[in-house]
Formats: sequence, structure tokens, C-alpha cells
Amino acid sequence: MPQPVFFLAIDRKIAFSNKAFEQFSGLNSAAISSSCVFDFFPPIDQEELKNALNRQKPDAAPTSLILHFHHPKGENMRVKVVITAEEDDGKLSGYSCLMEQVVSSAESTPANDSAKPNVPVEYEEKYQIFHELTFEGIIIHDKGIIIDANPAFSKMMGYHKEDIIGKNIIDLCVLPEYHAVVYNAMKNEHTTPYEVMAKRKDGSIIHTEVESRRINLNNIEVRVSAIRDITDKKRAETQLKESEERYKLLSNITFEAIFLHKQGIVIDANQSLARMIGYSIEEIIGKNIIELVVLPEYHQKVANALKEKLSTPYEVEVRRKDGSVFCVEIEAGVVNYHGDWLRVTAARDVTRRKAAERKLRENQEELDTFFSQSGDGFFIMNMNKPVAWDDTVDKDKVLEKVMKNMHITKINEAMVSQYRTNRQKITGYTLEQFFRWNDIFGRNFTRELLDNTSIKFEMAEPRFDNSIMWIEGNYVVLHDESGNIRGCCGVRREISDRKKAEEEIRKHIEELKKANQELDNFVYRVSHDLKAPISSAKGLIHIARKETDKARISTCLELMDNSMDKLDSFILDILDYSRNSRLAVVPQLIDFDDLLKDTVSNTRFLQLERKIEIETELKDEIDFYSDKRRLIFIFNNLISNAIRFSDEKKTNKYLHISIEVFEQYALLSFTDNGIGIKAELLRHIFKMFYRATEEQVGSGLGLYIVKEALDKLDGEIKVKSEFGKGTWFDLKIPNLATSAKKSVT
Repeated sequence: MPQPVFFLAIDRKIAFSNKAFEQFSGLNSAAISSSCVFDFFPPIDQEELKNALNRQKPDAAPTSLILHFHHPKGENMRVKVVITAEEDDGKLSGYSCLMEQVVSSAESTPANDSAKPNVPVEYEEKYQIFHELTFEGIIIHDKGIIIDANPAFSKMMGYHKEDIIGKNIIDLCVLPEYHAVVYNAMKNEHTTPYEVMAKRKDGSIIHTEVESRRINLNNIEVRVSAIRDITDKKRAETQLKESEERYKLLSNITFEAIFLHKQGIVIDANQSLARMIGYSIEEIIGKNIIELVVLPEYHQKVANALKEKLSTPYEVEVRRKDGSVFCVEIEAGVVNYHGDWLRVTAARDVTRRKAAERKLRENQEELDTFFSQSGDGFFIMNMNKPVAWDDTVDKDKVLEKVMKNMHITKINEAMVSQYRTNRQKITGYTLEQFFRWNDIFGRNFTRELLDNTSIKFEMAEPRFDNSIMWIEGNYVVLHDESGNIRGCCGVRREISDRKKAEEEIRKHIEELKKANQELDNFVYRVSHDLKAPISSAKGLIHIARKETDKARISTCLELMDNSMDKLDSFILDILDYSRNSRLAVVPQLIDFDDLLKDTVSNTRFLQLERKIEIETELKDEIDFYSDKRRLIFIFNNLISNAIRFSDEKKTNKYLHISIEVFEQYALLSFTDNGIGIKAELLRHIFKMFYRATEEQVGSGLGLYIVKEALDKLDGEIKVKSEFGKGTWFDLKIPNLATSAKKSVT
């Protein structure tokens, strides 16, 4: 064919072309087949060609387009391209393109020949530039009926050029509320820019700015209009306006002083700054804020911050208009304000904060001093992660977490000393470790603390060296802002000495009670036992006075003598009791052999009368020290009791005394085969005035004095007896050798 023809594949690549196209383009077939069709057309026509190809169907009539052709030789040509869709087996296979008409740009016509006005040649170049290349939408219309439109307008509104030619632009694109504005503008020869809201083909709304002029083409009066999409501009203006409104609002209601300045010269400021420094806004604007209020010694600091564009907060002191000085914290940043780079600065009055920080620091120092110097133990424990403690949780599981995870984070020396350990060892200790000595008690204690949020207590607990201490304490639970348990703190005071003193007082009170009881009993029994022999003697005297028979008088006198012996024995027992209770223990070297001989000798008459043998066994190679007086009390009573309560029915009556001395104590044993003591009476025999039998008369003080004397010596006594067979007393008496040597020294 004499006319240039090429075939486009689906991907818009030139599949093949004829010789005429090769000659027209000046390219060989290889170069053409590797090219995309859009490579031959400028961007504006590319869009039109692309849209035409997208619309063309196999069963549709050919589409004609007038396009700019970029000739490889550099010549800009206009061509009329007729596009026909081709199919293969019912499917689109590509497009055949016929280039029917080739003209120079000077002779070219608008896309729609029937609608193009007859533009004079001298305006052709200008028309082409504005029509094809401008970014503004350009339309030519007669009272709104579109005669021509450039690609920029088509792109702006989303319509193809063919879709809008001959249409009323006002009805098609302008929102109804702006119709009157447009019609009024069209009455003028020339309009200043005005704004309308337009609707694109896809229904989206855009802001446009329109400017139009009336022109005469081919004796027809038409209008040429330029339309600019100012949506982004309006959005930016709105955002800027809203930003400025927010800035003004925040600037005026904020407690911070905010101002714009350039190298210290104030451009704008809010009321907070005016209130803060005591100047009016008018007095501040245009002034150098540094020279106006900043103390001279801080000028260099501010200058350095400006030079380094410092944005981190820093503090300076400033002077108000009334001369008072206060501290402010400055924070600044750089902003673009109406095309100029300025600093926006926020100033906060931190006078109260500085005072609070100073007070907090002083309080912290006082607390740390008290914490470290106090004689009471202080500690703080924390959880790794706070836990809830309420009815919504499984308290048993939470308690386990608390026991295992609540640990010492801070502790003073007093508490370290209480436990007799070092800080490194006890820091990090958990509640579970603290209560290792009694796990059940520890969990019950902790549960009560968590339930009540605090607990006051006294308890004995082991130190790290396993010695026992008594502690009086007050623990308090610590919570976070959500009310969860984050730890606890407490104060502990060791009261071991107090508890020891209380125990001693308790013992003294018990002893006093016992003494009072015994005194009451003693007075009663003494008065009774003293009166009995006296009454008996007086009765016998009364009988003797009336008797004339010397034998009967002699009997009365003998009975009176017996009563006096009983009285004398009782008085001696009372004297022994008195001496034992009031005399201090005086350790001295004891010769058990002499002591036994003296005691046995004193009871020789009674032994002969009762026909009892006393056997002794002595091992005293080691020196033994004790209170001799009290040992005499003990020996006299135990030996005399064995003799008095010997069994008359037995022929081989005996008392066996065994003594063995060791370094720390002596063991003494008194064994007899006397009448014995009934089992149910054994627990009473050391009571004051108690008599286990009425067969022999005594004061009832003997064994009581023995027990009291042993108590004074820190000794022990045990008794075994079988009624009718005999009795065994086993004594353990401490060796007071060390005490005796100290007293001598």
C-alpha cells in the first residue's frame, strides 16, 4: 500500500509494518519491530492513543485520531491514524493502524475538524502551545457548549475529549450551587479568577479556579477558559488555617509561655508569656527577649543554644518586669513561618518544681540518713512484676508468686546486723528464703499481710547463724497506680533483751506468787506446829500440878521433854529454811569424807536406836566446790529421813550413800530399804509441810528445804520409791570450781 501501515500487538509493540511506514519513519524493520508505538508520540497524544486503543473492539467502526508524530529526523508532523481492531478465532489479536493523512504542523487542524474554529495562521503556534502543552485545562466554548478542549482538561475531569465536545460544561461538571456564579462571570468580557466546585466523571469533587476571556473566531463570539485544579492548594490552605487556629488556641490556653523569634527578636507571643514576665504583648513584640528578661550571666548559654540549634530543655534565670527573678526551663525548635525559618520556643516557670525538687532531695537525704543510721532495721522488697490481690484471682497461686518473687532491694545496716550476715548475702532474699525456718508460718504471715495491707507483730526467728532473736515489726504493702501489689516495706526492732527481761520478770512474779503462797502456808503451819507442843506441855503441866504420884509426874515430865524436843527440831528446820532462802551461794572446797563423817556422827544416837547401818562409797579425786551450808542441809535431811522412816519389821536395815565427783558436777545417791513412799504421794514430797506418812512425826520442811537448796545450787534431784521396799534419791550438783576461782581472783 502507498500509505504507511503498521500492526500493533496486544502489548502495544509493533508486530510488523509495510515499506511505506519504514520509508516514512526512516527506520528499518528490525528497529521498528523492537519499538513500542508510544515511542513515536508525545505524552499528551500517548494518553489519547492509549484510550482509543482501550476502547476499540473488533466489531466496532475504525477510530480516527489526529496525533503528533515524532519523526526520527526531528520534524514534528501531524498524522491521521485510523485504528481498526483485529480478531483471531473470536479473540482480539491486535490493531491495524493506517496513516491516511500527513500534514505539517503549520497546516494542522484540531482533533475534531467539524468543531475547530478557523484559527488565523499567526495564532497557530501560540494556540498549539497553550492547547497541547499547558498544565491548565483549556476549553473553547460558546455559552458553555464545548467546542474544543485540551488534554489537560480531559485528564483533570476524567473525560475523553470525544465525550465532552458539544456538551454543556456547566451542566456536565459544575456543581449546581455554582451555576449562577459561572453564568454571571460569563457576562463579562474578561473575568478575574474565581472559584467553583466541580465534579469529575468518577463523582469525586475538586476545587477549581477559573479565568476566562471572550474572543472572536470566524466572526463567532466564543469564550476561552483556563481551569486550574486547586484542590491541593485549598486543602493546604484549610490545613494551614486550621493549624494556625489550633496554634492560636493552644498558644493562648496553654500554661507554657510560647513565642516565635528570630535571633531573639520576638515575632509573636502568647498571653502566657506576657503573664509570666509581667509585660504586655505589645511590649514584647519586636524586642530582644534575651536582653529584655534573661539575666546577663545566662546570655552566653542562650547564645550557645541558638548557635547549636539546641532542642533539648535547658534552664536559665529571668527577671520579671517588677524585678523579681525566677527559673524557667527552655525548649525550642525551628519552624518555617511564612517562608522564613524561625525558632518557636516554649518557656516553663519551674520555680515551684525546683523548690519541690530541692525539698524532695532534702527529704530523700533525710530519709537516707535515717534509713542508714537508725538502730531499727528497715527494708524494701519489690516484685519483678506487680500482681493483683483481690477476689478475681486465685490467691493460693498469687501467694506462691509473692513468696518466690518478692525480694529485698534495699536494706539498712541495722537489719543486716540483726541477722548477723552481710549486705551482699541478704540482698535479693525472697520471702520464701526468709521463712525457710517455718514455711507454713511464713505463708500464713504473708497472706495476713496481703489481706490487711499491713501487719504488726512480735515473733522469734533464727538469724543466719541459727541463733534466735525476738523481733517487733510493722510491715506495709506497696501498690502501683493500678492497685496491684508491687512490694512491701517494713521496720524491725530487735527486742531480745526486752523479752529476756520480761521472761525474768514473769519468773520473778511466779516466784513471788509461790513465796506469798508459801509464806501464807508457812505462817499457818508454823503457828500451828509451834502451838501444838506448847499446848501439849501446858496440858501436862496442868496435869502434873494435880498429881501427887511421883511416877505419874515423872511421866508427864518425860512427855513434856519430848514436846520440847519436837519444838526444838521444828525451830531448827525453820532456821535452815530461812538461811537457805536469804543467804547467797558461797562456793568453797568440799571434803565429802569429812562432811559424811560429821553428818553420820550427828545422827549416831538415832542410828543406834533404829538399828540401821550407814554405808558410804566415795570417789572424789577431783576438787569439788559448792556451798557447804546447803550441802549440810541436804545431807542432814536425807540421812535423818532415812533413819526416821526405816522399817522396824526388817532386821538388816541400811542406808547406802554413794558420791562420785566429775569435772563439771558430782553425782550423789542415797538408797535405803525403809518403809518407802506410795506412788501417788511421790509428786508431793517436796512441798512445804507435806508429810508422806503419819507414822513418824516431823515438820514437813525437810525435803522442801533439800529441793530449795538444790535449786539455789542449780542442782537436780530425782526420787524413786516402792512402798514397803525402800527409797532412792539421785542428786546432781554442779561443780562451782570456776566460780570459786573467779571470786578468789
